[in-house]
Amino acid sequence: MTAISCTGKAAVIADGSTDRWWARLPVSINCAYGDPLLRQQERDTASKLLALHESAHEAPFGFCTKGILTDSGAELLASLPPDPRYVFRYSLTGLDEGGYTFSQRVDTIRRLGEIFGRERIIISIRPIIANRNDDSRTLGRIVEVAAATSRVLIIGGLHDAYKHKLVAERVDAFLRDCCDKLGVRYFYKSSCSSAFVTGSACWMHDLGAPRNLEALDMLGYAYEVDDSGTVPAVVLPEATSGDLNFIRTVTASSPKTCRLVSNYNLLTRSPIDIDIEHTSSWYVWARNLPQCLNCDYCIINDIEYLEQSRKDVGVHPAHLAMTLASAARRRPPAQKGGRARISDGKGLINYADIRVPKECRRHAYATAA
Repeated sequence: MTAISCTGKAAVIADGSTDRWWARLPVSINCAYGDPLLRQQERDTASKLLALHESAHEAPFGFCTKGILTDSGAELLASLPPDPRYVFRYSLTGLDEGGYTFSQRVDTIRRLGEIFGRERIIISIRPIIANRNDDSRTLGRIVEVAAATSRVLIIGGLHDAYKHKLVAERVDAFLRDCCDKLGVRYFYKSSCSSAFVTGSACWMHDLGAPRNLEALDMLGYAYEVDDSGTVPAVVLPEATSGDLNFIRTVTASSPKTCRLVSNYNLLTRSPIDIDIEHTSSWYVWARNLPQCLNCDYCIINDIEYLEQSRKDVGVHPAHLAMTLASAARRRPPAQKGGRARISDGKGLINYADIRVPKECRRHAYATAA
């Protein structure tokens, strides 16, 4: 392993892409505790979408919701200027979260499609829970909704103790067959599906040699570049899962760490007074509220720095460098849940050691189209 030289660094980023690295972070809005379509949240959701549009954000951005669109929320969203980077995920599970019915949710999906274009509304079945919504009737109804909107579907199961999302093979096979019959494109990750919908590179899978290393310097990350393999890799002495997710997106490469200090999505460089998160697919910009839909399977209650507190998570991406560089640091909190299963002395740790890798499928569908 060798520390990269100034000459090598200049060669890696010779395309000059560092200047607006933050604009290439895919952003998920108000996706912590407090659904983006809640009446208490809808104005903030629209404000964040507008702020990203006005900053000419280059990566896909939008929100994931299980909520119901109010008339006031619809008016706010309809007032936004069009943007080719918009993409929205509706999590349709058939479980009537918050007391809202399947038909009420389908009506919200229809209304969102009227505002943004139905091709921008991806249907997500997350989570699929054994013996609750994994029967063929429920799953088939959801695929039919996807066929009537973007014709794109994402699936995912509940997290296990190690934050792996588990879906039974029979469910996977049934959904693939059902989607094939109805002309629905079938994805395992929101990054792949959102890249397909927006015509973008997949920021989860389309990776290579690291770029934008000057951005990591600016953000204060200690790292080396291991150039011993086929493709060079950024290596951090220690990291959270969030650090690895974030650096993968910033550098368009697959980073590694010598020591995983936490399996949370919280960045180690988060200031004391604000949480900065990056999930496996999205940079998080959210206003955490005590109100939500009270889903009985919610994993946020296992994340003690997020649970039901009124706070901000993340900042506008353009302000991220200043936020991370100027504040006192804190160590990630001890975890109540979601630990990683990694043996001592394993060596360098990458994404495949922390989550279950999934095939992309974005390029196969793009080619077929």
